[in-house]
Amino acid sequence: MFGYALIDGPFFETLTVLENILLLENFAGIQIDRKYLQELLEYWEIDMLISQTMISLSVGQRERVNFVRALAHNPKVVILDEP
Repeated sequence: MFGYALIDGPFFETLTVLENILLLENFAGIQIDRKYLQELLEYWEIDMLISQTMISLSVGQRERVNFVRALAHNPKVVILDEP
């Protein structure tokens, strides 16, 4: 299993940060460990943003959400576009 983070998303702008991260579960059937996800959110300092919509975030906050989403399912390999 691998994770990837593209330079600019893609995100569903009207969904919340948490909903965008959890899309992996809905579309790919991948189980995300909630404790590990909480650790990632705290590490990347976006735990307080989980209920905000993506459209309301700054570019830097969006990038952090992108990294958390790429790491949320604890992949063995992470592919980054312009790391």
